Amino acid sequence: MSVKDSKASKPAFLGLLAALSLAVLFLAGVSPTGRLSLTALSGLAVAAAVLKTGLGGGFLCWAAVSILGVALLPSKSCAALYAVLFGLYPAIKSLIERLGRLWLEWALKLLFFLAAMTLCVLALKGLFSEEVFAVAFDKLALAYPVGCAAFVLYDLAFTGLIRIYLNRVPGARG
Repeated sequence: MSVKDSKASKPAFLGLLAALSLAVLFLAGVSPTGRLSLTALSGLAVAAAVLKTGLGGGFLCWAAVSILGVALLPSKSCAALYAVLFGLYPAIKSLIERLGRLWLEWALKLLFFLAAMTLCVLALKGLFSEEVFAVAFDKLALAYPVGCAAFVLYDLAFTGLIRIYLNRVPGARG
């Protein structure tokens, strides 16, 4: 029996991916620049988990990193952004892209992003005074369309990275 066939190989692989993702999230939290990029990059581990072990493995990796990130990392904002958007999205993207209707896929992806963004906005509302939030709320009319445009670019880049992973990593598909 080879290591590849062992019953422990999938949990070990998921553990390694979770550790890698958590390390990148830690770097995001302590980095003076590139926090958003590193937080987004940490979601690639979930995509690898989905491709190698299936959707359940991807959700397991996301849940483990989300819980450990909120509990252990110094930057709770990076951990929360991972939990709500960048860590969860690769598994959601996999589910959505199984539909096979491009217009529906994009509609659902944007709906997911808008829901995640709204959740973040509502969480921020609880952290700031009503006066500060009122000033920020005026900017939301611009933040949503700009955020959607940035999210579309992120999705396209993420798809490209997944293709590179599939083409360059032997045995990338489970």
